Amino acid sequence: MGLGGLRLAKKPMHMFWLLDASGSMSVSGKMDALNAAMREAVSGVRDALENNPGVEVLVRVIAFAHDAVWHVGEAVDIEDFEWTDLAVVERGTTELGRAIELAREAIVEVAAGGRGLPPAIILVSDGKPTDLKSPSFGAALRALAEEPWGRKASRMAIGIGADADLDALQRFIGHDEIEPLLAGNADELSHYLRWASTVVVDEGTRPAIEWDELETSEIEEASEQELVPPAVPGPAPENEPTDLGPPVVDVEEEATIAEVDDPPAPPPPPGPDAVRLDPPPPPPPAVPVVEVEEAPTAHETVESEPQPLEVPESDPPMPPPSTEPRDLPPPTTASRRDLPPPPPPLPDSDAETVW
Repeated sequence: MGLGGLRLAKKPMHMFWLLDASGSMSVSGKMDALNAAMREAVSGVRDALENNPGVEVLVRVIAFAHDAVWHVGEAVDIEDFEWTDLAVVERGTTELGRAIELAREAIVEVAAGGRGLPPAIILVSDGKPTDLKSPSFGAALRALAEEPWGRKASRMAIGIGADADLDALQRFIGHDEIEPLLAGNADELSHYLRWASTVVVDEGTRPAIEWDELETSEIEEASEQELVPPAVPGPAPENEPTDLGPPVVDVEEEATIAEVDDPPAPPPPPGPDAVRLDPPPPPPPAVPVVEVEEAPTAHETVESEPQPLEVPESDPPMPPPSTEPRDLPPPTTASRRDLPPPPPPLPDSDAETVW
């Protein structure tokens, strides 16, 4: 409840489960295990919302075989959601592209509302896309990536059994550092589907860093502030007097200056018998001798010994150049989120791999 008895508005987050209902899901109890895992996933999402009270999760389910259909077409609040078992389509193929296209159309409608959190899409399949109908798996992925909320959507994938196409599931996730999960029995499927449905809620509520929104001027200004060295005081300008204080004069130097300042005594007058001699002419100025080195000819080479670089012993040695890669900004075409944590280890179970 909000202030004054009013209910505070929550941010909606749309979650889409894409579930394989092809004919191969009837083997070894795969579909029964998937229905049980979905009930566990619904419970896990409700538990995750206890730590995110400001979020409202709205869920829908798409089943795909020879075509894709809405198993749950209307968005339902997870708190009111009750799982209805999914049935296998006999001899059904795996038209995954049709399921992705159906989810994309719904995401476009949700994005038109202009509010809420990026959606989450969770894929579960035991085979590989057959691409018998349009759009193909690859074309549907490209169309999803062209939608702004399609790029921002959190995507997880779980394979069932050894026949699951992990390469296709990895392409669906669209992130090299997030790998698809592979379930080999019913316990693993319930454990992984609950974790994947929970982690997208936690990750989807974290704020994304939109690198497109960073202005180039802001990045350059921040770089200049880091690179500008501290100011060093320089010499005083010429037009401003510099106060150096009273001069300091040594006592002996002061006496010498006093003696120099006294006028010399006049010479005695010459006598009558003195002979006047003209002063000798000054010697001619010395001519400087400039030695000119001859340039080597084209056939001669100048040999000189390399001079070693003297490094003061007091200076520390220079560190070797760093070999670590520099941190580069992430791409500007998508949002950046922290990677989800890996799934917790499976509780002790006696179940063996059967798929």
